[in-house]
Amino acid sequence: MQVLFHSDEDAVVKKKVSLYINEMKNGRRIAIIDRSFLAHNVYQMLLKPLGYSLLRFNNLKNFKDNRIDKMGCCALLINSNVFGKQFDTHLNWMRKEAPFHSLEKIFFCNSEEKKIQEALKKLPHSHVVVKPFYPQQLKETLEKM
Repeated sequence: MQVLFHSDEDAVVKKKVSLYINEMKNGRRIAIIDRSFLAHNVYQMLLKPLGYSLLRFNNLKNFKDNRIDKMGCCALLINSNVFGKQFDTHLNWMRKEAPFHSLEKIFFCNSEEKKIQEALKKLPHSHVVVKPFYPQQLKETLEKM
């Protein structure tokens, strides 16, 4: 069945739907979990040209409230600023949550967070990037996955 489009607006909708379907097929969707709105914009600027679409979450609670297995993500980018004072609680959740295990994860940590870095590296499919980082570093980490 072919759908006829009668206006430019219809063509725009068709293009957006087509892009969304291609993203779902190619698994080029990444969930970003970071408290900083500015950081989300930077990730968008860095990752959009690489063909990724982004789902934005301000905290882990919002992320957990959504079904990980239904998001269609190929990876997660998680800033250590979302752990707050409950790192151990979140780490235990990450260890137990089955869909979380199969996803590639990139954690952004401050250089002084050595214990957190070591704990996160032990999770399956995990990569740690120390802040501040260069865009090329993020790109190379994504290419390793």
